[in-house]
Amino acid sequence: MTGKQGRSPESIVREIKRQTRRKFTAEEKIRIFLEGLRGEAGITDLCRKEGIHPTMYYKWSKAFLEAGKRQLNGDTIREAGSDEVKELWQTDFTYLKVIHWGWYYLSTVMDDFSRYIIAWQLCRTMKAEDVKNTLDMAIAETGVEHVQVVQRPRLLSDNGACFISHELKKYLETHEIRHIRTKVYHPMTQGKIERYHRSMKNLILLDNYYAPEELTARIRGQALGTKLSNRKSDVILLSILSIKYVHFKKSAKYDFFAKERIVGIAQYASKNIAY
Repeated sequence: MTGKQGRSPESIVREIKRQTRRKFTAEEKIRIFLEGLRGEAGITDLCRKEGIHPTMYYKWSKAFLEAGKRQLNGDTIREAGSDEVKELWQTDFTYLKVIHWGWYYLSTVMDDFSRYIIAWQLCRTMKAEDVKNTLDMAIAETGVEHVQVVQRPRLLSDNGACFISHELKKYLETHEIRHIRTKVYHPMTQGKIERYHRSMKNLILLDNYYAPEELTARIRGQALGTKLSNRKSDVILLSILSIKYVHFKKSAKYDFFAKERIVGIAQYASKNIAY
């Protein structure tokens, strides 16, 4: 009792107001925010009408806009995902040094769903022409232009100069490939290919290379080892491609990409994977 009696009248009033304060539901907060957004009445008048302080209104407004921003960012990230093989390709560059030769740039195209390295090449520059050459290799490897498909693979890249160039845009339009670029300063969207490049470089950079051919041979061996080391992905990919192969064959849409992958993975699985 002594503690309560020693409190000032102002603190008691504040405590009563806090305990009897009106609780607003999420729907009511949205309604009030939208009313203020319409501008039919001033924010001060609206807050007086609803019995809230203007600071509270602006706090709700900020939370509402931030939630919308996060939702839009989430939609971008979900759009850059894939549920099937060949729905989405990721492409990116990473740099490697050859002693006395300078910097070389590795251009890679990866299947987003299976993480299969479809095509790669070691380039002297990072130009749109280098990206086009790597994509030509990926298209030839998968055979997407020789089979009837509902939708060509989408291409996910960052906002590098070569990826936003008009030259690459015309190339992708010609091949009917939709281009998706990641949000600026948000490399997590391309996390799969970024992780592949980092893991590969952690091993490759343990040695020195004195000729581009030496580095190319090392990358080729590492890429092959990466393809064969992920046993779980191989088993999953084998089952998925088997289903797709049967579906396409029955519907007279022969999927050469699926057949080639099934044969190769099945041969490896029969020798190396313990089911």
